Amino acid sequence: MHPTASSVHMVIGSLSGPTKMPTDPYFFVKSDDACRMIGICYVGSNLCGHPGFVHGGLLFTLFDDAFARCASNVFSSRIGMTANLDISFRNPSIPDRVYVYRSEVIKREGRKAWIAGEIRCLRPFTAEEMLRRQESTNTGVSVEEKEGTLVAEAKALFVEPRNVTAMVPLYPK
Repeated sequence: MHPTASSVHMVIGSLSGPTKMPTDPYFFVKSDDACRMIGICYVGSNLCGHPGFVHGGLLFTLFDDAFARCASNVFSSRIGMTANLDISFRNPSIPDRVYVYRSEVIKREGRKAWIAGEIRCLRPFTAEEMLRRQESTNTGVSVEEKEGTLVAEAKALFVEPRNVTAMVPLYPK
C-alpha cells in the first residue's frame, strides 16, 4: 500500500487492533491479463454485530478492499473504484478465526472490470494439527480452506476514474 495512504486506510488503520484485526491482511497476487488473488486475515472478537457473529459490513469491506487490489492490477493508472458490489451471505461468520478470501477479475472492458470472489472461515486448529496435515489438494486449494465454511460470495464492478491525475494509487507496483 502507498505509504501516504496506510495511516488513513480503513482496513489498515481503523480495523487494526489486538481484538479486531491484529495483523494486516496478507495477499498473494497473480497478475497477468486478469488478476487472481488470495487473501488471508484473522478476525477478532471486537468486529461483531450480534455477539458471537462477525458484522456483515466487515465482510463487505474485506471484499471491497480485495477487489480494489485486483482492479488496480488491471488498470494502467493502478486506480479502481467501486461502482457496484453485490454480496450474498451463505453462513454465519464466527470471530477469532482465520479467514481466506479469493478474488478474480472475470471480465474487463476499457475502464471497467468485473470481479468475483468468496470468503471462507477456517475451522480452528492447533499448530500440531497443522504440521500433521497434507499441504494441499490436487486442485491447489489448501486442505484447511476446503474444510472451511463458505461464509460469503460477492461480485462487483470497478471502474478506472477519468481524472486519475489527482489521485494517489493505493497499490502501486
